[in-house]
Amino acid sequence: MIGPAARKGILFGKRQFVTVNHRNYSPPFCFENVPIVTKRCCHKQCSSQVLTDCDMKKIISRSGDHLLHPTLTERQTEVVVVAAACKRAATDSLDCRPRKIIRREIRNCDFILKPDTKNISKGMYRAKRKLLPALPKTGAEVMEQFANEMAIKTSRGELFSFPMMDSGILIFTCDTNLRLLAECETIIADGTFDYAPDKFVQMYTMHGNTMGHNVPLAYCCLPNKKGPTYAAMLAALKNLANDRLGVELKPSNIHVDFEDAPLAAFRNSFPSAEIRACKFHFAQNLIKRIRANKTLLSSYRKRESETGQWLRAFIALPNLPPHVVPDAFVELYSCVPSGSLHSFSDYVLNTYIESTRYPPSLWARAPTLDDITTTNTAESFHSRYNDDHSSSHPNIHVTLQSLLDLQEETYLTDRTIRAGIWGKARRETVQIREKIVALYDKFDKETISVSEYLFAVGDAIAESKVRTN
Repeated sequence: MIGPAARKGILFGKRQFVTVNHRNYSPPFCFENVPIVTKRCCHKQCSSQVLTDCDMKKIISRSGDHLLHPTLTERQTEVVVVAAACKRAATDSLDCRPRKIIRREIRNCDFILKPDTKNISKGMYRAKRKLLPALPKTGAEVMEQFANEMAIKTSRGELFSFPMMDSGILIFTCDTNLRLLAECETIIADGTFDYAPDKFVQMYTMHGNTMGHNVPLAYCCLPNKKGPTYAAMLAALKNLANDRLGVELKPSNIHVDFEDAPLAAFRNSFPSAEIRACKFHFAQNLIKRIRANKTLLSSYRKRESETGQWLRAFIALPNLPPHVVPDAFVELYSCVPSGSLHSFSDYVLNTYIESTRYPPSLWARAPTLDDITTTNTAESFHSRYNDDHSSSHPNIHVTLQSLLDLQEETYLTDRTIRAGIWGKARRETVQIREKIVALYDKFDKETISVSEYLFAVGDAIAESKVRTN
């Protein structure tokens, strides 16, 4: 809302605008060591200027006349002021969705109309493009741009971009991150496809886990999903750590998704590490199968449904020691509520029980309070990362700005770790862990059967509003 100040002729706006008799003067152009601010008229062809003090509380002088354009109406004034504020916010945060900025800036506005927001959005995109280098047209041009023209550094002056020209992989990390990655015994890896930067197929993120903190440490933009590419990515990370810092990446535990190519690459690159797949993706894969059948999905969602309880018991299978899983599956199979469910149980049998690709030793573990048995940490990170962008496959420069902003959080976590402060799991996460561990103790002491244990754990997971680690 423009309010009474504008009607008095002079308005010192919160958005660093000055409005004089409904004519707007742009955000400040400050001369160094000079205690005044020069503002020009918002109309491109107008030479009118005002000089204000640096606090923009007083107009010192005016020059030039508004001869080439009419006086703006109050609505036009509001549109110009909001548009300038939105442009400034967009250029300050290149990865922020324009509609989020617009929603924030139009609060308490009385005259903005829907067509205005469309024009404002276009202006924001134009303002962003002026700040960015020329967009590369191919993946090779991206690599050449970072190799020859752009030496990206963090706020601490650390080199942040590492193009691997032979493999077409672009890695974003820094010495602080590589050192912390080498110190972590547990690495959590996961990728995103939809929001990988343009000209790349996937952005694969490496998280380190230490002292209860899960922190993103390396972002790898991959040109494809082939096994040699994942192998080249891991070799590049190991070489960077060794060449730049003289340290070796040798994690004891690695958590990955159910994907053959990265699984094989991690096994070959870190033969002494224990490779684990995550409970979260095991559950997601089973739920996808359930969703493909409307009858199964309806039963799964019903708390008291016998079929739903049986389906949820399968999702609880990763909370058993690997050697117990085959017998547990047989017991669940023997109590199938309906013959029509055999197709689902056969899928589990062929994919996760008898399979040499994803055997129980890969994804099943007895539950503990502090064991990390899911890549949900990385999955949650990618969910938040995706939400930060206004569209899928953002251009590489928008991706870079987003990752540089995330690096500030990584620096913060690194300082917290160096200070000896442990991270804390959410209360809901701790509660569900404790409940599952207590149930396992009963099963281990033969107080309850394996099927009773699985049914109880399945219900506990379904009731929980959080994904358990």
